[in-house]
Amino acid sequence: MKYSFRYRAQEWLAERVRWAQYPRQEFIPRGQEKHQSEDWIDKLYKIVRAGFLLWFILVPIICASAVMALFLIIVLGDK
Repeated sequence: MKYSFRYRAQEWLAERVRWAQYPRQEFIPRGQEKHQSEDWIDKLYKIVRAGFLLWFILVPIICASAVMALFLIIVLGDK
């Protein structure tokens, strides 16, 4: 079961510093699934992660297009 970003961040912090508490775990009886309610920080984390990935995918394409356009303007513009 994948825990929320907030839970994982709090657990990570509790492993490293003495003053942080471990997050509280909820008892889930067998055969029942926990209702997944996304926190606002989880939604923000997904948006930031998607933006970061899109940045590395789209920026090289845009830069390559700009370089190609400048090259064509220089080469074809002299004729």
